[in-house]
Amino acid sequence: MLESVNRPPENAKFVLDNNQGWIAMLRHSGEEIDIVNSARVSFGKFKTEFNEKDIKLLNFLINE
Repeated sequence: MLESVNRPPENAKFVLDNNQGWIAMLRHSGEEIDIVNSARVSFGKFKTEFNEKDIKLLNFLINE
């Protein structure tokens, strides 16, 4: 598992010339926590436990 969303894993593909942006497959099967982590990645947030705020975010993402 990633230590930080700001440190790319070994399999990362850099998408910008200055090596600032990257994408990587973290898992090929996901759970609810993976969805909310993906939604919050631009904020530098990475959680390992699912809570009430995550349920609200997940419901928002599903209904939009």
